[in-house]
Amino acid sequence: MKLRYDWPHFEAFYADFATKLEAYRQKACEAVMNNIRLGWDEHDEAYRLFKVLSANVRANIPKTIMQRTIGGGILRVPSLLAGDPKHFTRNVPLAEVGSNKKGKSHIKLCTNVDAIAGVGPELFRLRGAAMVALAEALEAAGKRVELSIAIATTPYGGYMDGNKHPEKNQRYFVTVKPFSSPVSALLHTYPLMNPNILRTLFFAFWKTLPHDEERHFYRGTAGAVGVVPDHNADLYIAEFGAHNAGSYDDLEGAQKWILEQMKAFGVDVEAGKK
Repeated sequence: MKLRYDWPHFEAFYADFATKLEAYRQKACEAVMNNIRLGWDEHDEAYRLFKVLSANVRANIPKTIMQRTIGGGILRVPSLLAGDPKHFTRNVPLAEVGSNKKGKSHIKLCTNVDAIAGVGPELFRLRGAAMVALAEALEAAGKRVELSIAIATTPYGGYMDGNKHPEKNQRYFVTVKPFSSPVSALLHTYPLMNPNILRTLFFAFWKTLPHDEERHFYRGTAGAVGVVPDHNADLYIAEFGAHNAGSYDDLEGAQKWILEQMKAFGVDVEAGKK
């Protein structure tokens, strides 16, 4: 029985089960996939929430200033004006905060987009917005970031067993943004902020699993939220609930949480205020 699934992007995830979809699920799943491909509209309420959070956070991050300096020797003005590279001047990036070089340069962020009962769309969107705003701010501070989502479920009827022995849980990982591409706020906020990633795509995926897996974990319905034991992330947010993911439930709390994470990664967030 397969316990771990990994996909490098959503297209690979969707390709694994799109041809097996029941007819009544096809239209809804394709609509979600189209939204993943296009991202939010700039006027969507969820995206406006992200922009407010992002602006507040980015005001606190260090900036890199390009300053022309003398590299050594005698500055030959005619050579400089002629564009001769031997004029001994060079462009040197001077970061406002030397400690910005602390910690890892490549950071993996993983969000579990599963949710316990009672978690509404507002909280779901806020938690996703916070993770993308953190990724955006870290990259603006000179880091490289990978964004991924995770989901885990326990064996059907075995919630406590799944938490005591998380290696028995079935878990799924999709890379949303690799290290090689910059954060795109419009694109990357959608899969982390929209509950339909879980409620439409993954519910449809589970219905296409091999019979032994479907029977063991779901029996025709979603299993209990599980623990992800092998996310391999530098920062992992657990399934959404009232007592995890930073314990924040408003914009001010989310901003505070992001700045705390940036400090942990070696970014002096006070630099932006100087």
